Amino acid sequence: MQISGLRKVAWSAPLFALALASLSCGGAGGTSPPPVGTSSGTGYFFIADAPPAGTSVLKFEITLSGATLCPTVGTAGECQGTPQVSLLDSPLSLDLDGLQLGSAFLSSKSVQVGTYAGVKLTFSDYDLKVMLPDGTIKELTDLTVPLLASSLTPTFSSGLTVANNTSFGFVLDFNANNSIQSTATAVTGVSPVVNLVQLPLTTQQPIIDLAARKGRVSSLTKTCTTDSGSFTLTDSLTGAAIANISFDSTTLIGEPTDATAEKDITCATFANNQIVEVDILARTNAQNAVGFFARQIQLVGAATAARLQGTVFQVNTASEFVLFVESRENLSTVPTGSFITVSFDPLTAVFRMDAGDLPVVATDFDAGSDLLAGQKLKLDVTADSLFVATTGCKTVADLCTAQADGLRLKQTTLSGRVADTANDPDFTIDKLPSILGLPPGFLRPLSADCQLCLAGSVQVSTSSATAFGSGLTNVSSLAVNNIVEVRGLLIKSGFTGPGPTSGFPPTLVATQVRLQP
Repeated sequence: MQISGLRKVAWSAPLFALALASLSCGGAGGTSPPPVGTSSGTGYFFIADAPPAGTSVLKFEITLSGATLCPTVGTAGECQGTPQVSLLDSPLSLDLDGLQLGSAFLSSKSVQVGTYAGVKLTFSDYDLKVMLPDGTIKELTDLTVPLLASSLTPTFSSGLTVANNTSFGFVLDFNANNSIQSTATAVTGVSPVVNLVQLPLTTQQPIIDLAARKGRVSSLTKTCTTDSGSFTLTDSLTGAAIANISFDSTTLIGEPTDATAEKDITCATFANNQIVEVDILARTNAQNAVGFFARQIQLVGAATAARLQGTVFQVNTASEFVLFVESRENLSTVPTGSFITVSFDPLTAVFRMDAGDLPVVATDFDAGSDLLAGQKLKLDVTADSLFVATTGCKTVADLCTAQADGLRLKQTTLSGRVADTANDPDFTIDKLPSILGLPPGFLRPLSADCQLCLAGSVQVSTSSATAFGSGLTNVSSLAVNNIVEVRGLLIKSGFTGPGPTSGFPPTLVATQVRLQP
């Protein structure tokens, strides 16, 4: 059975590790000093995500209890030799579906010069929630079905060599698709599957995107006459502190709060202790050291802002839909992983998109008729409109409700099979998540005018704003039947239902395209 992401739709979760002697960070991500008299580099560790194709994964959380860099690995996966370098200061609860083809900073460690064979990983407590192809929602936890394997030690193909005062990097590729064990009709358990891939570093090149990282601001310095400065972000996902994140006049600061385009945060109001969401780019300089740059900064922790963020689970009408909640702001009574039926006034609700430099227009998402199952939304919730039933919000039938004043379209991550590349720079994918319906009989309420239908394919539109990864350079480097992971704005476009004569497929305007590992 193939598993595909609904929630953060990102299911091959790479853990990125960079070692860079010229950087240091504080807090949970602080650098550990090397033993006295030894030569070393400094390791910077990241985690990221990417999806598979088939059933929709609503939730996948797991605890990484330990991660140790091993000089040698025994036949039974034992970590052997010295020095053995622990990459974590304490167990870390990973919200794998919260990364969505992005990445998060974990920690930084000094690594003694030498050769290392692999990394021993230990996992515990997990929570998995999926929607099966027949529409059944299944939840497994370590209390009901223990991990089938709690530890493993993936190895480097040719060893990892750490030299004094040089840079190195590697990826721990957590393959959630293969980690979820299943039969044709059921999910039976979780056995983590991880591969190691060494990461080449090139001078003055981007290393990794840390997209949509949420956390608290500290150590802020700024000069608002030039809209520039730097700050530290303590990531709410990992507890790690990412220091010296720079920003300048090219950084998009704030998002409009209403139709007048007044922003909720500017350089002038940007302050320590605020909770913000930042798109961060890690990149090397001329000396091959890595720095962090903020592409976009949005305010999260406004005292009066009640917001929900998640995936459109189904669309009931042009003014009502069901949201699968992935995060919330100032709405503590709403559990993450819950279903909220959201209504809005189509005459007054404000529609926006996180468009960045993508080639989209305002009319791509400006009414309830543009809502589509599988889209990611951030909602401004109307004051005092939330109703949480005493039975909870674990199913749509619990009828938990809210009203929205504003709807912002966020980036969605999907995986699927390349079906056609003839329309370069666009291509088509099929074998989509079950939230978009599965042939022949699993039909879903995908949009207001498509209540019992399926989206058999999605057109992926690429442009100069699209980043290609995993060896791809453009659409021409794709082949039919490749399994890919794509991220961008999911637009209903001309889609009105299944079949070649009943409308066009939805369009995903892509920011990222990569082959599934």
